Amino acid sequence: TLSEDKVVAIEGSDSDGYKIKTYDLDGNIVNETQLNNIVLENKELKYDNGSSALYIRGKDGYYVTMIDEYGNFKFEPIKHENHVTDNTNFEWSEVSEGLLRVAEDETTTIFVNEKGEEVIEIPYNIECVGNCKNGRIAVNTTEKGFYINADTGEYIEKINEK
Repeated sequence: TLSEDKVVAIEGSDSDGYKIKTYDLDGNIVNETQLNNIVLENKELKYDNGSSALYIRGKDGYYVTMIDEYGNFKFEPIKHENHVTDNTNFEWSEVSEGLLRVAEDETTTIFVNEKGEEVIEIPYNIECVGNCKNGRIAVNTTEKGFYINADTGEYIEKINEK
């Protein structure tokens, strides 16, 4: 995975543990972080301004955190609702503009910052809520579509009426 000025790779397995290796753009290894006793749900990292989401399966459910380009956790993993069903093609959320979209439960989506603090709550299922782009979060339900201001949480613009 290419970050701003680094290449980051995940190697390993659930049984042997994982290594997050960071290389400079000349191919020299600059850091290696060992992750033991975890099961990763996503093995592809997508960086935005030095942060990527990392999904982990725990004994009691699913967790997500942000990591930096060296594999360091930015905050303790937080529990999230896994929306994977036979009828749903789940897409992992990405860090976008410093925010990570998290399914809090079946009907609520939250966004957390790089400290793991909740900054906005949206009372819609994660399948209806987009990532943050240009300071706006798109919400598209079966009834309506609109944007939410990522800073204030306020409704800012109608997309369409269905």
